[in-house]
Amino acid sequence: MKNLDIILARHNINAPPRHSSLVQIKFNDLTLVLKGSLEYTVNGKTYTLFDGDMIFMPPGTTYVRKNSTDNVEYISFNFYTDDKIELPVFLKDAVHSETLMLISAFDKINRRTYLDNKEKNAHILACIISVLEDRAQARHYNVLTIKIIKYLHSNLDKKITLDDIGALTFFSPIYCDAVFKRDIGKSIIDYLIDERIERAKKLLPDDSYSLSQVAAAVGFSDYNYFSRVFKSRSGVSPSAYRKITFDSLGAQ
Repeated sequence: MKNLDIILARHNINAPPRHSSLVQIKFNDLTLVLKGSLEYTVNGKTYTLFDGDMIFMPPGTTYVRKNSTDNVEYISFNFYTDDKIELPVFLKDAVHSETLMLISAFDKINRRTYLDNKEKNAHILACIISVLEDRAQARHYNVLTIKIIKYLHSNLDKKITLDDIGALTFFSPIYCDAVFKRDIGKSIIDYLIDERIERAKKLLPDDSYSLSQVAAAVGFSDYNYFSRVFKSRSGVSPSAYRKITFDSLGAQ
């Protein structure tokens, strides 16, 4: 996410929430409730948030937050960005383990003062938004598609065929592929290859892995084939990508 500028980030722990009078905001407001409840009226519609729920308000939103004497834990981010945020106003059960880990990292960073605290917080917020967008989008997927995605992500280092998907789901491979493509916009195999290449990009900067080990870790037993696929999807070879990454890190 580009040009993400945090105005205010606040983790409220076990304290009554501050009352907010009716206001129209000029920034993005993202709030996650971790414990307790909050009540918002957003553009005339009332939402009650409980543990794990999320509310997102883009610029131009008019809202009021109801006063409460009850203690509540929540984290709020006020920020600007040029990117479009693909989130609904309200998302139930939005907070899961990935988000909690990111919030924990946010807290750890902000217990100390670093020269680049703001930059670190922006990276964490970008990750939180990405996780929430994935979760919001997944709500519209067929349960079959969700099951296939979970299986693929858990077995990126293994050989996977459409017959394996059929055996997993008890549906024909052709039917699975059709449902998956309708939801995701690409075939199961294309999605699998893209995910393997993205995983490889995360491993390549670590020079404790040889290039062949990176290939094996993402399900390619033949390094030459992996190299061809990586270059066709990324525009550069794995070795060139590693060098570019090293050069970039060295320049920081």
